[in-house]
Amino acid sequence: MAAEATRHYNWQGRRGGRSFRRQEKALSDLIYCFQPIYHERIWGDRAFERLFGRTLPEGKLIGESWELADLPEGRSRLAEGEFAGLTIDQLLRRQGKEILGASGGAGQGFPLLLKYLDANDTLSLQVHPDEQTARRMGGSARSKTECWYVLESRNGYILKGLAPGAQPEDFRKALAGDDPAALLPLVRRYAARPGDFHYLPAGTVHALGSGVVVAEVQTPSDTTYRVSDWGRGRPVHLQEAMASINFDPAVASPPGAAGTAEDPTSILAASPYFTVMRHRRPAGKLPWRLGRCAAWMVIAGAGDVWAGQGDPVRLHPGRTLLFSAALPEATLRIEQEMTWLEIILPQDANPH
Repeated sequence: MAAEATRHYNWQGRRGGRSFRRQEKALSDLIYCFQPIYHERIWGDRAFERLFGRTLPEGKLIGESWELADLPEGRSRLAEGEFAGLTIDQLLRRQGKEILGASGGAGQGFPLLLKYLDANDTLSLQVHPDEQTARRMGGSARSKTECWYVLESRNGYILKGLAPGAQPEDFRKALAGDDPAALLPLVRRYAARPGDFHYLPAGTVHALGSGVVVAEVQTPSDTTYRVSDWGRGRPVHLQEAMASINFDPAVASPPGAAGTAEDPTSILAASPYFTVMRHRRPAGKLPWRLGRCAAWMVIAGAGDVWAGQGDPVRLHPGRTLLFSAALPEATLRIEQEMTWLEIILPQDANPH
């Protein structure tokens, strides 16, 4: 997403219409929960209150909730447990090898950024550079590959990829004329439906349309070049964007994933940067194999997860957890049929 003026807020939850600061029991030692970092955006709204039961800063349009972040622009802070209050970079300096396992390296930060986006208005048409382009740009430019899982759509849409036959000169002509409407025929438009998944490799021109809430998994970069802001007046980055857009002909990538909606586990994406799976399980109790660094983003349902004799960790929509690679197995108790995303760092990613 485009780098914009950001304000950080402390997190509170809400039950029964009343605010409360979380007083849950301490987490199992190798399961970590972080405080969300809220970012005000001109295109944001208040959907996280309605979907996740959260209390948001009063009067603010919150467009992003950073669930797990290790960037200078925002670093997640542990919400509970022995290390409550530490930022993720401080935690990794203490236990990085244990947490990241085979995915870690000396001095490496957390290699992903997990967030929720609430688009009440259409985001800018934008693109992120691939690794080769970022190196050529120099400075602070970093490559960025991301993906979106649609949680809610109010007749929303997603712009993703080039329309058939779109050429660089078509973009230059549309941009030179300062006519945002002229860009629309040059990009593909997809209706957004809950459960849809969109993979957005670096170099893909894209925009999240109004009325859509998504979970986003991305490589940790905030390098974004706006192609158009639809006449809203924010800066655009035409030279950088044109250098970053991948104009090579490619097969359209409609929303979807391996498997079907009925499958208990579907592989949504398997890239060099991350593997994303969607799990669905009915009510019941079951063991869950881990042994690798993984994060969960709970989409629907309710339950608990714990390890050994540790305290149960509550699972509910909007809950994001990080599991240490040193944790071989956990126990999962589902009260209400649950759907969640499992995000795995580049290593063995065989589904359960």
